[in-house]
Amino acid sequence: MIIRHQYNSASPYESCGYERSPAYPAAGQPVRIHFRAEELCGPYCGAWQLAWAVNGAARPPLRQAEPEGLDDEGRAYFSFLLPALPSFSQVEYCIQASNGVCSDLFEYTVLDPVVLEQPAALRQAGQELRLYFSARQGGYCWSWCLNELGASHTLTLCGAHQPSDVLPGPASLTAGPYTLSPAPGGGALELWCEGRRLLRVPTRLELLVTAEGCVWQARLTLELAGEHLYGTGERYTSPDQAGRQVVFSSFERFTFQGQRSYLPIPLFYTERGVGVLHGGGEEFTAEFESGCEALVRARLEYQCTPGTPAFSDRILLGPPPAVLRQYQALTGQALEPPDWAFGPWISSNRWETAAAVQEQLQQLDRHHIPATVFVLERWSDDTLFDRFEAARHPVSPGSHCFSGGELDFSHNPRWPDPRALCQTLCERGLHLILWQAPILRMPPNGEYPQAQQDMEYAIQQRYCVMLPTGQPFRCPEGWFKGSLLLDFTNPEAVAWWQQKRAYLLKEYHACGFKTDSGELVTDDRALFFGGATGRQLRNTYPLHYEAAYRQLLEKEQVRGVNFTRAGYSGAQKYAIHWTGDQCSCFSEYRAQLAACLSAGLSGVLFMGFDLAGFAGRLPTLELYCRSVSLAAFSALMQFHSEPTQGANNDRSPWNMARCMHAPWLNAYFRHYADLRMQLIPYLAAEAHFCAQNARPLMAHLVLDWPGDPAAQACHTQYMLGRSLLVAPVLEEGALGRTVYLPAGRWRCAFDGAPYPPGFHKLPCGEGEILAFVKCNTPGEPLLRFLRGGGWKSPK
Repeated sequence: MIIRHQYNSASPYESCGYERSPAYPAAGQPVRIHFRAEELCGPYCGAWQLAWAVNGAARPPLRQAEPEGLDDEGRAYFSFLLPALPSFSQVEYCIQASNGVCSDLFEYTVLDPVVLEQPAALRQAGQELRLYFSARQGGYCWSWCLNELGASHTLTLCGAHQPSDVLPGPASLTAGPYTLSPAPGGGALELWCEGRRLLRVPTRLELLVTAEGCVWQARLTLELAGEHLYGTGERYTSPDQAGRQVVFSSFERFTFQGQRSYLPIPLFYTERGVGVLHGGGEEFTAEFESGCEALVRARLEYQCTPGTPAFSDRILLGPPPAVLRQYQALTGQALEPPDWAFGPWISSNRWETAAAVQEQLQQLDRHHIPATVFVLERWSDDTLFDRFEAARHPVSPGSHCFSGGELDFSHNPRWPDPRALCQTLCERGLHLILWQAPILRMPPNGEYPQAQQDMEYAIQQRYCVMLPTGQPFRCPEGWFKGSLLLDFTNPEAVAWWQQKRAYLLKEYHACGFKTDSGELVTDDRALFFGGATGRQLRNTYPLHYEAAYRQLLEKEQVRGVNFTRAGYSGAQKYAIHWTGDQCSCFSEYRAQLAACLSAGLSGVLFMGFDLAGFAGRLPTLELYCRSVSLAAFSALMQFHSEPTQGANNDRSPWNMARCMHAPWLNAYFRHYADLRMQLIPYLAAEAHFCAQNARPLMAHLVLDWPGDPAAQACHTQYMLGRSLLVAPVLEEGALGRTVYLPAGRWRCAFDGAPYPPGFHKLPCGEGEILAFVKCNTPGEPLLRFLRGGGWKSPK
């Protein structure tokens, strides 16, 4: 039996059933110890007790666990309630079963609530404004800096006395058109630009602090001039997050993500030219309230790491395009994808044999459908994802890195000659992308002895994420349950991991990897190389993962691309992205567009989606057609489908045509795939411009018309590059929509008909999409071939 318990919930959105609540209690808060019993032979029916001590003194055990029920797998949940205790009380506890099984030893120190409201002193030192606060555990300095590009602010523990280098002077800062000074009457700081107030910051901070005075959690409020709130990363609800609560936590959610995100970005800003880039990697939350005074009030709750500044934020100033340029300058130059990445991609989790791959090639030939990328997911041994399934080779020490020549496939019915197969893909102009996960996984019943060698070696070398007990962290839930998680912050672990995959690039002609499942750091106790914890790396672990694969391509001098869904600040440097897993329905179709546009407004420049969804029942013909046309006019064009048991849910056009009794569907897909191929020169040229100028390839209209109220609120159309405005039909059963054309001269992308700026109610058949070329723009000459290219349904 295993007793499952951890400090924090595995989900930032709900209880996982085995966390401590609150995870880090403050004085006056009782603590609920939730736990789960995982019994191999059925639900556990014995007795429980909680052994606990306060400040080293044992307390009477708690013997009455409260049952909380069974889950669908028959796992039992229980809890104990510990009383509220004074600040800085040190608590240790463990959970014991009557059969002798005991949990790990857990601990916490009760945090002290502190409110900083009236600065003890406010001083200017050069271009820095310092607010000093006194508290029971010491002093705090909230420093603000200002220059012509923007401002920054940091909260640090500074001891009880003010530093001697602080000189008296006027308590205001000026740089270019900007002025930062205390508000009249006190109680806040204000940032002004040419008579307009951009930012108001109440000087009230609510902290939870340790016995040393280090900040564990901080709450503050910022009031930003504006009505719309952009950024925050990939959001499926709307590109405008004003009036919403946002959790900045990289989290895996299978379909119907809502406010959840694989790809949070700690950047947010308004249309009025003021934004915030948070500098920490810990999970945090923000509540964006829309005010009646043309401002957005951001109530922020930051998680902090003792021994470092409590928070360190940049205030970015300028119109939205300038904010994105500043963001990229601070976090790194965006990756520019190779030209072939803009052609059609084909993918399905069902293609798990060489015969299945050959069948897809035959279907492409039969229907004359072009493609440039072949994504192969079900190719590996499902353990380390570094060799084709059922490869024969001697069992070797975990330190050994195989080459293609050491692998024997002569008696392998699934992959009889993967090297030749990969060569075939390469010769046909298809660029091979291989699926990956950041785990070491043991198959059931020890079917693959090499996996045991590799896992033991990773544990011995501490290449995997560990726990304070000295045991390796293992994924607690889902498909990867029990797997080890590679520590991509350890350079030696990264080198070992890369060496095991290098031959796939050199010998098998792979052009990149689909780096899935970067959201697996779910336990705050997890320990990484260098001492960082899971609490600190919950958001930034995907960046280390992606950086390792980007570095592998560069080492092997492969002009390739990695394809991923998770990330955080700086994600644009390592890979291109997709929106993760959605069902095949119109609400998810709309969510995919919102995710692409919100990610673009957050500095993620190249993002696609699984057209018509990835999961569940096959899409309707209407949804499939709408999605195909949208994908053809988006950053990436790809179909994909989830793994299934028996059911045929492949989203390839030939399978859809067969299942839906619609043979014309292959010609329909070919039409838009051909258009996509013709768009490659335009998309590649625009991608180069985008990478250099921090502009998303799918750009919300506010980036080109920041002062236009209609553009600010237009969330269902976008600029694809600088010359092509796309307005997809998003409602089921609709045969048209209202399109907004901002200032400029416009022509229909398909027949050249002119359109004036303004709102237009236009028809659009089930197999069509509305697109317009902006005249006198750099890409206009490349788009003239689209005239006459509109699809006419045979029905």
